[in-house]
Order: sequence, then structure tokens, then C-alpha cells
Amino acid sequence: MARTDLTVRLEASFLLGCKAEDMSTRTRFLNLFSEHIPKQIGPRLAYLLGGQSWDILHDFNWAFIVLDMIFGAINGYAPLMDSKPALATLSIPELRVSDVLQSVRHLLYFDTQAMHGTFVALFPEIWGGLSRKEQGDITASMIHILTKEFHADLPQINIFQTLLASVHRCNPPMALPPHVVKWLAKSYQCWYEGLEFLQVAVEIGREDDAAIREANQDALAEVYAELCEDDYYYGLWRRRCLYEETNAALSYEQNGFYHFAQPLYEAAQLKARQSIYPMSEAEYYVWEDHWMLCSEKLMQWDILQDVASGEGNADLALECGWRTLQTWNQENATVTTYLNSVQTPLTPRRVLFKAYHHLYSMACTLREQQQTAAQLVSQGLQPPPPVRLAVDSQSEFTKFVDEANQLTLRKWDALPEGLTMAHVPLLAQFQQVVELREAAVLMGNLAATTRENLNEKAQEAKAIFQHWRDRLPLTEDDIGLWNDLVSWRQHVFHAVNKFYLPLSPEGPSQPATATHIHRGHHESAWIINRFAHVARKHGLLQVCQKFLDDIYRLPNIEISEAFLKLREQARCNYEKQNEWYGGLEVINNTNLMYFSGAQKSEFFAIKGMFLHRLNRHEDANQALGQAVQLDHTVPKSWALWGIYSDDMHHLNPMDFMLAANAVSCYLQAASLYRSSKSRPYLNRTLWLLSMDDQEETVGRAFQEYKGEHVYWYWITFIPQLLMSLSQKEGKYAHFLLLGIAKGYPQAVFFPLRAQREEFLLLKKGHMTGVSESVKTESLQPATNSATSTAPQGGGTDGSVPLIQPPHMMDTNAFSTLGGQKQPWDMADELVTLLKTGHPLLALSMEQLAEQIRERLKPNQEEEVYRMTCQLLTDAIGLCSTPSKEVHTVGAAALYHAQKLLHNVPPGPIRDQFEAQINNKPTTMLEYIQSHKDASSPFVDIKRISTKLERCRSPLLAFRRITFIGHDASVHTFTVQTYPQRGPRRDERLAQLTRIYNEVLQHKREARKRNLEFHVLQTVSLNPFIRLIKIDNSYISLMDIYDDHCSRNGFGREEPTLLFQEKLRVFYNARTDDGKGRDTDILKSEYLQVRLDAKNEVEAKYIPRTVLADYMKRIMTDSTSLWLMRKQFTRQIAALNFLTFCMFLNVPPKRVLVSRETGLVGLIDTSFNLRVDSPTPDHTPFRLTPNLQEFITPIGIEGLMTSTMLALSRGLLEPEPLVEKQLWLFIRDDFMMWYKSQGKNPLADMRLGFRKQLAETISAYLKRMSQLSGSAERARAGSAEGVGSLPSVTVVTGIQQAINLATNPQHQAKMPDQTYPWF
Repeated sequence: MARTDLTVRLEASFLLGCKAEDMSTRTRFLNLFSEHIPKQIGPRLAYLLGGQSWDILHDFNWAFIVLDMIFGAINGYAPLMDSKPALATLSIPELRVSDVLQSVRHLLYFDTQAMHGTFVALFPEIWGGLSRKEQGDITASMIHILTKEFHADLPQINIFQTLLASVHRCNPPMALPPHVVKWLAKSYQCWYEGLEFLQVAVEIGREDDAAIREANQDALAEVYAELCEDDYYYGLWRRRCLYEETNAALSYEQNGFYHFAQPLYEAAQLKARQSIYPMSEAEYYVWEDHWMLCSEKLMQWDILQDVASGEGNADLALECGWRTLQTWNQENATVTTYLNSVQTPLTPRRVLFKAYHHLYSMACTLREQQQTAAQLVSQGLQPPPPVRLAVDSQSEFTKFVDEANQLTLRKWDALPEGLTMAHVPLLAQFQQVVELREAAVLMGNLAATTRENLNEKAQEAKAIFQHWRDRLPLTEDDIGLWNDLVSWRQHVFHAVNKFYLPLSPEGPSQPATATHIHRGHHESAWIINRFAHVARKHGLLQVCQKFLDDIYRLPNIEISEAFLKLREQARCNYEKQNEWYGGLEVINNTNLMYFSGAQKSEFFAIKGMFLHRLNRHEDANQALGQAVQLDHTVPKSWALWGIYSDDMHHLNPMDFMLAANAVSCYLQAASLYRSSKSRPYLNRTLWLLSMDDQEETVGRAFQEYKGEHVYWYWITFIPQLLMSLSQKEGKYAHFLLLGIAKGYPQAVFFPLRAQREEFLLLKKGHMTGVSESVKTESLQPATNSATSTAPQGGGTDGSVPLIQPPHMMDTNAFSTLGGQKQPWDMADELVTLLKTGHPLLALSMEQLAEQIRERLKPNQEEEVYRMTCQLLTDAIGLCSTPSKEVHTVGAAALYHAQKLLHNVPPGPIRDQFEAQINNKPTTMLEYIQSHKDASSPFVDIKRISTKLERCRSPLLAFRRITFIGHDASVHTFTVQTYPQRGPRRDERLAQLTRIYNEVLQHKREARKRNLEFHVLQTVSLNPFIRLIKIDNSYISLMDIYDDHCSRNGFGREEPTLLFQEKLRVFYNARTDDGKGRDTDILKSEYLQVRLDAKNEVEAKYIPRTVLADYMKRIMTDSTSLWLMRKQFTRQIAALNFLTFCMFLNVPPKRVLVSRETGLVGLIDTSFNLRVDSPTPDHTPFRLTPNLQEFITPIGIEGLMTSTMLALSRGLLEPEPLVEKQLWLFIRDDFMMWYKSQGKNPLADMRLGFRKQLAETISAYLKRMSQLSGSAERARAGSAEGVGSLPSVTVVTGIQQAINLATNPQHQAKMPDQTYPWF
């Protein structure tokens, strides 16, 4: 359309017609628009994005019009393929493209989200088909339209989000200036679209263009910083920095070791000033900024004050002055100068400073006027009219507060819609605004306070302070937020002291009046103690001690605060080995006369632990005993005495009196805690009972305990209690299970039901063995003693081990323990109790289990599929060993094939299968090619959903059943069946990871990153069936692998067959030359062939972008993709941590990923007990190319390393609390392993069994320690001076493991069944 004067004037009105609500009017305008612009898609897009002005549609996402114009370029008369199943059912004889597009055009107008998704999916496809010249024109047009500023309010899904998201998915990538993308991200809610674009630009950036690379990195770092994505920010800078000191300092700072990072920044600046190495300007700024940041975290405000004075930095000087009470008053000209010198733009924090300074000045002035009026009255003169504190809506103070509130709201509105870490500082700003308004009320109260109304006014002030005590940040929040809060409140408390202290009565006063006079001091002591506690939790021990010393400067504090101060100081000393004597001296020098009995008890308990650490065990035992005597209701004292006795028993395994004392203390502590803190002590109690001697010393201590048993917290250990029924501690486990069954029958029903069936099989085997023994005695009396003692020697009698499940204990050895009941008899008693005490409940749960077993068991086709998959897996495993001989199907495989044949329904497939089995030996390759695949709170069950899902995975076919709760919640479970009894070792691993999660809940670094191990909930209905809480959002890595194979038209086995074929060709070539495989074939040459074969598989079949492309395809937008990647990275890091530390074998088919939450879970996986054997995957953990590509190098460097470090530190520091929790769970697996070796663990309980158990746990803890950076921190702590500080990162151990896991040569060593190329 020619651009005449008339068309230019009518352009705005014409565009408004294109978004008219009336469908017919809108269609006419859009059709007219489409007719007068170029028909070809390239010029059409260039005109729409570059030549057309969209200013009039600032409040409308005009991508809808562009998308409509794209549809207008499509040939609407082209027929649709009638082979589509959804379209073949329509009655229209010939369906054309226009018939569908017309409806889509109207629907997209009403659904902005669908329009956005359609545009984002369609634009990259168009971009890939354009010529280079057309791509250049569209790029220029895109830059032009993206750099235009819109001042009006934008819709929720605005045009910039749509365009930037579509540009991000273009291939080849569209080049946009990084500063433009950064500006769009910060200005138009395009945060995650910008992040995705900049991350790709940084990863694929040209190495020869340093300026563009630096610009991309700077823009990405600034967006990370704005969103407070600290781990990604540090990961980016650690990859781009030039100095090793910078890398080390950033790693220390990222993980909270500011006292190590600060001197490294100083060392880097000194080296740069000496011009030893080249540096970049951006890196020098990082040194300066982060040195100041470390100084702020370490509360070195005096040093920062000097820096601010030297540089004339008014903002920094204002912050430093805010921390000093003496410099912040209405008479200080320096503070007034700093406030007035602050330039625009104003920030909420600066405005709040002004508001408080103005409020405090008004209150002081008012107080002076009141004192002057009182003097005039005493002289008989007329006082001036009373003056009130001006805090109404028109006052200057209120204007300051409102302005700060509005500035904070604008910042909040500019951030992403979902909550991020960047919202946390703004929440603190809102809290300060609220408390500033409350402070205005408090100032008015103080100004009106006199000696006569002191008690009344003080009560009003106390109510405000009580609210402040309840309104605190989270423990894991940044230490800077805590320090801001403490500084702000101390200013208020200082004002309270200034008003209250002059009102002190001259004569004797009431205790309440004296308390009110020192209200400011008491509140200061309380907030300082809270802050010191948080600083210790953050690992800032110097900051903790510094603030605790400030309490001594207060003239009056409460007894409770003095106790908290001394306890916190002792705990601080307890965490540093070189201060143990100092901590003990603090306790010894404390006058305990003024403390209560409970406080004295806790002091003596802490003293006992100091003495225990100093190896003064007798004194420690005496102090702990005295602590219990002072107050027997303090659980901490009982717990510490139990830990001491437990530790001493570990050093002296034959002294069972120590173990008995530990059990008594643990039971007492658990009954007093009555919380989750009880579980670790119950765990140790059961372990010590299982290690009892023949005289039952520990058991008698359990029987003599007359306190209350906390059965609710024993529920966690129901599987262990059921297993213990067949051990020497069986009668104690039976007692506890009876208590659980009486109070919580639902918790014990299904585990008992599954275990009872195993006990019945064990009973049958036991009775068979007894009857055969009787027959043997009658036939061969001379050999009576030999045959009767054989079962007790570790199961040498062949009849019992064949029937006995591998994870059950030796009942013959058990039956000799003093006439104790048999385990099946105790299980029957429990079942009888459930049926008599809760008949309706037991009947309902029994019917539910039976209905699931009967109705949801695998049918014939599903069983055939499972067996086929198993045979196929076995066949591929046999082919993985290169050999020139033809691989033939072995006897075991033929047996299973014959078993499979009986399940195949009659027909041609069965006839062909039978002929192949019976006529000739089948080679393994032929077999594979002929059987390839064609590509919280409790809830009552209200009802079972009528929807039953039939599913298929790479392993088997299964069903899903859905329960509807009484609160309308939906709970989906997968029914998993076993062809034989499963050992359920993965359930013990799940229990162990739950214990890890409980420990991590109290660790700052883990809570800060929201770290936890994802545990799939399971319910065992019997030894063959269990329910696993897996809904349809979960997908295994092998499902993603299969999806890629089916989309590209090849079978799942073809990459594996190609890999094996390459190895077979190499082996045949070497053997034809007369060189034996074991003697002449070099190992390095063989490994190189494996590497070449792996690379060929990746190039031909499985590229490194399979996982990333799948996630991009299923995620609805860039925000979902970013959140999925971040959560997936954390979960993979947690999984790798478990894999490395617990020696797990994790094939991709057992890794499940939730597409809704990003959580990663394991199924049918257990820890390895043979820690001395090499790992089967030849790598520390799984980090294959596809995982690397989706996580990104920045995510590996920043998020993964910090996650693994936080997990290891959380489980080991300040003490390895999980060590004592491991014994019980690993004991059960060792029992199974001992039985499989034909050994009797009961006869070897205190010798080899316990020794091997200790070696296994030590190996687990050693690997955790390797990932915790303890060695690096120890070397840094022992360094003297800045120059001697080692410039190694705190995550060196983690980086070494990642380097091994990502090394292609090591990945090539992995078995091909683990798919190292995926």
C-alpha cells in the first residue's frame, strides 16, 4: 500500500480496526492488511517488524496481527492430508488449509497464551527456511522494533516477551546486541527470555571476538545479579576470570567462607598492581566490589568507613554510620550532610534513612520542649501550648515513608511474576516500612511518658516489641538482612533508653518499674543473642563472638539473656578445636547461682561434652551425670549423656554397661523431646539392642525403662522393627510394634502384611527342615549330632536356604535365644491385635490390598512384554563382550525363552518363535534383530478414581491407580509387581535419604538453596506387589531416549548394536593378525576404539542436545524452562552426590524426572556394600553429554558444585550426625549379604560383621568428606598472611570428580547397557 498523506493519517485507526472485538470487523481489516503487503514470507516479515509502526497498539500484543499475516501467506487452497486420524472422521469431502486456519485465527485472538506459544513455535521454523539475506533483513528489523521504548502499561504477555522467546529458539541463532537484551529483560518482564538468549550467546560466542564475548558475559552477569541468582553468577565469573585467586575467592564467597575470600581478593589486587599477569577491567571491579561485600558480611564497618571517607562515597558512609549508634542523632552534622548529599535516583533505603532521621529529630525536639515546659511550670510561669508529634498523612515523615513504599513496589513490579530470591530483600524493605510506622507510634508514646504513667506507657511499648520479636527473617536468609534489622532496631532501642533512663525514680522503686526503665537494654540483649545465633549458624564465628561481647557493655540485662549469651559463646567455642579449653574455662568461671535448675543442667551437659572432646572421660561422665541430677526434665542433658556413653561403647565394644546407659538416656531424651529430634535416638536404641551380649545387658536397660514410649516416632522404623522380630532383639521389637499397632494401626498394617507372608514361607521352610531332620535321626542315629548341628552353622542344610528368602535371618540360630517366640508367632499376634482392636479398619485395608492384587495384576500381554524386555537386555549384555566366535543363546536364556513361549497366545508369532527355538541355535545378534521394539498432612481415602491408566516403560508394562482424598486431593500410585520376592533394598535407601533430608532442614546452605533428596513414596502390599507414588508427569531418561529414537525412525537398540559392531570389527581385525586379546592388544588402543565408537554413535544417532530439545519442546515458556533447568540441576547434583558417596549404580532407566516439578527420583536402586570393589560405571557419577548440555557449563560450575558442597557440609558439619544413623540401615543389608555367603551374622556379631560394617560406613563418610572441601579449608586456615593463602577453590574435590565424570575417555569405559552416549 502506497504511503500517502491519507494512509499515514489513517494508519493508526486502521491498526485499531485489526484488534476490534467484533469478529467480522476484525477479519475485514486483517484481510485488507494482508492483501496490501508482500506475499512472500521473508519480505512480509521484514515489513511487519521493521516498516510498520505499532505505537498505537502499545497496550496490545500485536504479535497476534503478525501471526495472522503469516497465516495469510499460506496457500489456503492446499488440501490437508486425509491420513490424519483426527481429520479422517470429518464429513467434509475435501478439507483445505483455509478451513482450519480461519478457526485458528479467531481462537488465537481470545487466548493470548495460545497465540504466544504458536508464534514462538512457528517463527523459528520460518527463520530456518529463509535465505541469509532475508535473515539479515529480519534481524535488522527485529533490533529496530526491540529498541523502541513503550511508556504505557503493557499486557501480562507483552510483545517483547513473545519476540524475544521466538528469537531465542531460532537456529542458526539470531544475533542481537547484548545490552539490548539486558535492557529488555529489566524493563519489560523478559527476565527468563533474556537469560536463555544470553546463556546461548555466551556458550556459542566466537573466541576471536573478545569484545562481543565480554559484552555478552557482562550482560548475563548483570541479569543474574538483578535476579539474585548467585550460584549462576559465581559460576559465570569463575569460568571467565583470568586469575586463579579470583576463582578461589569466588568459590569461597559463594559458599559463605568470607574470611577466606577477602584476603584472596587482596592478594589478586596486589598481584595486579605489580603487573605480574594481565587483567581485565571487569575483573578488577569484581575484586573491589566483592572485597567490600565480604567486609560487609564480616561486619568490618570501621574499615569500610575509612574506605568511604577516602573515596568520598556518601552511600557507603551512610551505611557505615547507620551501624554506629553514637554517630546517628539529630545533632550530628555529618549524618545530615550524608543524607543531603545523596544524589538521585533515590532508593527505598535512602528514603527510609531520611524518614527515621526526621522522626527521631522530631521526637527529640518534642521531648526538649516538654522539659522546657515542665521547668516553666515549676517556676510558676505559663507553659507554651502542647506540641504533638507530626506523623499524620500530611507530615514530612509520612511522605518519606510513602515514597519508600512506592519505590519498593515499583521494584517488586519489575521483577518476575513468580517469587525469586530477588524478592527477599524487598520483603525486608516492606518489613522496615511497617516497623517504621510502628516506630512513629512508639515515639509518640515515649514523648508522652512521665514518671507517673511509666508503667502504663511501658506496657504499650512492650506490646510493640513483642510483635517485633515474632517478626524475624528466616535463619537461612542473608546475614546482611539480619544485620540491617539488628541495626535498625538498636536505633529504636537507643531512643527508648534516651527517653526512659531520665525517668528513673530517685528512691526505692518497684521491680516492674526498674524493668521498664531498662526496656531498651533488655530488647537490645535479646536481638543481639538472636543475631549471634544466626551468625554461628552461618559459620561466621568471629561475628558471633564480636556481637556477644557487645552484651557486656549493656548496664542491665535479664538472667535469661545472660544464659543465652553464655550458651551461645560456649557453642561457638565448641565448633573450633583450638578453643575447647577456652570454652571450658568460660563455663567453669560462670557463677551459676542466679540460674534455674534447667539452665544449670544444660551448662553441666555442655561442660561434659567439652571434657569428652578433651579426652577427660571420667570428668565428662561425672559432669553429665550431675547435669541429669540437677534437672531430670531437660532432654538435652539426657541426649548428651547418651551420646557420650554411645561413643565410649564404640571405643570399648565389650563394655555393654555403656551401651545400656546409652539406651536408657536415649529413651528418656526421646520421651522428653516428643518431636522429630527423638528419631536419631530411637535409631541408636534399636541398633544397640541388636548388638546386645548373651546376658542381655542392653535389653535389661530397655525393660527397666518405666517412662513413656513415643510410638509415633517409632513409626519411621517399622521396617527395621519387623526385621528385628527374627533377631535377638525380637521381643523388644515386638513390644514396640504392639504399641504402634494399638495407637496407629494404619501405619503398621501393610508392612506387617508383607512381612508376615515372608515369615509364613520361612515357617514352612523351617518346619520342612525339622521334619527332614527327624526322619534322618530315625534312619541314621549314628549321624544324629552332625545333621542336627548343620543348620546352626550358617545354613549348610540345603533345604532351608532354597525356601528361605535371601533377606531373612537364620531362624535356627534365632530359636536358641532363651526360648524366645518365633517371628511368625509374633507376627500372628500383631495381626490378631489389629483384627480384634480395629476390625473394620483391618477388613477395609485387607480388601483394598486384595482387590489391587486381583484386578491390577499384569495380564498375559504385559507379562510377555516384561519377559521380552528382560531377555533383550540380557542378550545385549552378552553381546557387549567382543568375540570372534558366534554368540549363542545359553541354557538359562533358552529356559526363559521357553517360559515366555508358554505365555505367547497362539498365532503366527508364537509359531515363528517356537520354530526359532526348537529348530536351530539362535545367534544373539539374530535374536536381538528379531525382537526389537517398535519405536504432609494426613488424607483419608474418600474413593478410588474410575480412571485406570495402562502404561508402558522401557522395562515393563504397568498400571496406575488414583485415590481421591477427603479434601479432594488426588494421589496417583503406580502398581509395581515382582515376578519373585523383591529384597526391598531401595526402601532402606529411601529411609536413609529421608533421614538426610531431616538433617538438611537445619542447615543454612541447604535451606538457602531448597535442597533435598527426592524420595518416591512406596507402600508394600505383599512381597510381590507394592504401590509407588508416581503420577503421569514422571518420565524416565530412557523414555526420553526412546522418544528421540522413534521421532528419528530407528530402534532403541541400533546405537548399542553399532557400538558393539565397532568393537567386534576391531577385535576380529586384531585376532586375524594373530594377536591375542589379553596379551598383544594394547589396552589404550582398545579404549580408543571404544571412544571412537561412542563418538560415532553420538554423531549418527544420539546428539548431545536430545534432552535439551525435549525439555524445550514440552515447556510452555522460557520461565518454565528456566525453573525446570534450575531444579533439574539441583536434583541431578543431589543424585550424583548419593551415587558417589553411597556407591550407587544408577542406569538411566531407573532415573525418573517429573515434568511438572523438575524433581528427580530413583526406583529399584540400592547402595553398594562392597566399597572395596571398583564402581561399575568407571566414573564417579553420571554426567553424560546430554546432561551437560541441558544443565549448561555455567550450571555445572556454579549450581552443581555449590549444591554438592552444601549437601556434604550439611551432613558432616559441625559433627557427622548421620554417622550413627547409618549403622541400623546398613546392618539389614549386611545381614542379607552374610546370609548369601553362608555365614551366620549372629555368631559373628561383634567380630567381622561389625568390623566390615564400620569399614563400609567409613568409606561412605570419607567420600562425603572429599566433597565437603574440608582439606582445602584446613590448608587455608593454617596459612599465615595473605601471600601464603593457597589459591585453590573450596570445591576442588568436586571439580575433580566432575572432570572424571565428563571425561569422554572415562565415559567410553562405561558398559554400553548404561548408554554412555546419552
